[in-house]
Amino acid sequence: MDRYTVTTLSLQVGENEHERRFVWYQPKRFNGARVQIARLHDYERDCGFTASNSTVSIGAVCEIYNNSTSASCKVRVGGLTPGEAYIYRVGCDTEYDTENYTFSILADAANEQSFFLVADMHINVYRRCPERDTTYINRNWEYLLSRAMQFDNGCKPTFLLSVGDNISVCNLNDYAYPEKNTPAGAMEYSEAETVEFLAPKIMKEIAFATVLGNHDSALISNEDNYGYGSITGYHYDLPNDDGYSGHFLNNSSGNFYFSSGELLVVGITAPCDIAPNNERSCSFEVNRAFIEKAVAAHLDAKWRILLNHVPEYSYISYYGAESERFRNAFSGLIDSLGFDVFFSGHQHAFSRTHALNGATSISTENTVCESDENGYKIETLTRPSGVIHYNIPSAHDHAFYARPYPDAPEKFFGAYGITTNAFESMKVKYPDEAEKFKGVLYSSPMYTYISMKKGEMRIMTVRSDKNEAIDTLIIKK
Repeated sequence: MDRYTVTTLSLQVGENEHERRFVWYQPKRFNGARVQIARLHDYERDCGFTASNSTVSIGAVCEIYNNSTSASCKVRVGGLTPGEAYIYRVGCDTEYDTENYTFSILADAANEQSFFLVADMHINVYRRCPERDTTYINRNWEYLLSRAMQFDNGCKPTFLLSVGDNISVCNLNDYAYPEKNTPAGAMEYSEAETVEFLAPKIMKEIAFATVLGNHDSALISNEDNYGYGSITGYHYDLPNDDGYSGHFLNNSSGNFYFSSGELLVVGITAPCDIAPNNERSCSFEVNRAFIEKAVAAHLDAKWRILLNHVPEYSYISYYGAESERFRNAFSGLIDSLGFDVFFSGHQHAFSRTHALNGATSISTENTVCESDENGYKIETLTRPSGVIHYNIPSAHDHAFYARPYPDAPEKFFGAYGITTNAFESMKVKYPDEAEKFKGVLYSSPMYTYISMKKGEMRIMTVRSDKNEAIDTLIIKK
């Protein structure tokens, strides 16, 4: 008989900073899903969980399509106390997992908070690429997470956002083994890669939310008994997900929004118009309505950020056409609804624009450009009236795309991008491929760290090897 085991456990964001969500797989023969949670100091005082020092929250168990061994469990816990540290464990009706995990709730999210973003990790345990060591790739993911948690900016991060392409198996193509290039085979490898993506302990102790990239989302099939979708709905419990047409299995669309202090975070799935793998994805009209709904529900939010996998303004020639289509459909809406920053991925390289209204740079009350002790750029904007478009660099270590203006990136919508010279001591790997693609393969995966204090948002693009911010943008208002 199977023993009780837990896989793919992750801690996820709730509708606000006082709620957290827990999602995991357990053996199918076990009934019920529950989370036992206690204040960390009570747990330590009593040397464990007791009936008096803890609470138990019950959630839902969902059948997984074409999976005869596991079930998906989701539990939500609200009313968490600001400034408190918690310990929890997950289980079924009869027993709990043997592992405990901890997390903290911000004391005052409106006054100070930090979080970080990643893009295009492409966890890929099954891809047969002889020039890449996938064990090395997956180790990089855990390493990058640990470095982000150690980044010294005075305030520990309390949540993590991804702009997509967390895994690599997508359609029925060469991303899966040829001998299993079937709907069931693609789903099998998607599950395997998601296990790797959610494996680090940090994913169980920092709240997480993700939009869906073209590699995360659609497993296209013409088999009526298979349907359309991905495993995303089984692994994530996104706050305020609209479940558009049951696009993904388990009725998940990949759209979400939540608040944290004075911050509103809105995430949307790349529309099918620009993401060819998302064949059954939300239309522009559905996504526009969702964004408007999110803003209307949080009219008092001082800060607003939008996440989508595909950028509106691409620093990479390869993505110019799809970015233009996205820009034509969304830029006016995003401008009018008062978003401060639009974060995207997809192009595997860092760039950011000036504050833009459409493709026009908008002046600010005051702009100050400085350099830190390492010579990296620090730019401060005071009350910009436009939207700043940020492309988050890959959390992996590849960037094989040609740039339209490699020597003068400011010519491209006022973009500031990372070029070879900005890295100095960083070595270029695989020079033959880099020359072929007229690009650079960065040897250090990167992440974007955001620190917020009253009236200020500080956005830092960080190289994980040295944990140095190679670019800092400060927005004041």
